[in-house]
Amino acid sequence: MPGTTCRTALVAIAFLFAVPASAQMNKCVAADGTVSYQARPCSSSNGTTLAANREVSDRAVADREYAQRRDRCRNAKDIAERQRALLASDAAGDRKAASDEIAIQERRMRQDSCAAL
Repeated sequence: MPGTTCRTALVAIAFLFAVPASAQMNKCVAADGTVSYQARPCSSSNGTTLAANREVSDRAVADREYAQRRDRCRNAKDIAERQRALLASDAAGDRKAASDEIAIQERRMRQDSCAAL
C-alpha cells in the first residue's frame, strides 16, 4: 500500500509540472492557389505561421473535409456518367454491370450529400 501512495503522489506531481503542448499551424499557399494547413513550415516562402488555436485548427479540418467530400462527389459523378454511356451496350452483362455500378455511385453521392454541393 505505501508503494501505491508514493506512485500516486509522483503521478500527481508530474501532472502539476506538465507543460502544456504548444504547436504552430502553418498556412501554405501553392503556386496554383491551393491552401493547405500543416504543422511543418511551408516548403516555399508562400506560407504564414498561425497561432495554434482551436478555431484555426477546426477551420483547417473543415476545409480539408469539404475538399475531400467535393472530390469524392466529382469522382462518383464521373464514374456514374461513364457507366451510363455503357448502358447503350449490346451485351446484357455490360448493361447489368453498368447498372449496378451506377446504383453504387448514386448511393455514394447520397451518403456524401453531393446534391448540397
